[in-house]
Amino acid sequence: GGTVFIDTATEVDDLVQIVKLEEVRVHKYHGKNAAEDFQPAAFDYGARNEEIGNVYRAPLQRRGINAVFAHKSKQKYEGKDAVPDAIEMAGWKGAPHEVQAMVQAIRTGSGANVAFRGRLSYSRMWPQLEGIALDELSYEYLYAVIDGAG
Repeated sequence: GGTVFIDTATEVDDLVQIVKLEEVRVHKYHGKNAAEDFQPAAFDYGARNEEIGNVYRAPLQRRGINAVFAHKSKQKYEGKDAVPDAIEMAGWKGAPHEVQAMVQAIRTGSGANVAFRGRLSYSRMWPQLEGIALDELSYEYLYAVIDGAG
């Protein structure tokens, strides 16, 4: 048993994307001097999505293993317009399909007075819990909240 913690999964996703899209670029140009302005099409991300999905699934396929994937956050947009005071997870958008719950950590205070609270932003098993505030950010507390919903 144990827990796998990947900090930050956003950077792992960035690295996988760089490698996989470079492979696509080289393949499209048959190893020749590839164009610097290469713009991948939507289907060019297939190998990247498969590879990063494997990163998420690998620890979850082992009995008794928990996994935590920490992501950076970014400004939320609707189309080309920024949504005021709204942030979202940066990184692979397929993450919710591979995990059981997603928690947004919110830092308050500064210096010696810094504290963290959370918000359950996604729950595969209990979607009615999405949006609830979490007073504590521990595995035991999160498990109790989600397991208690059943």
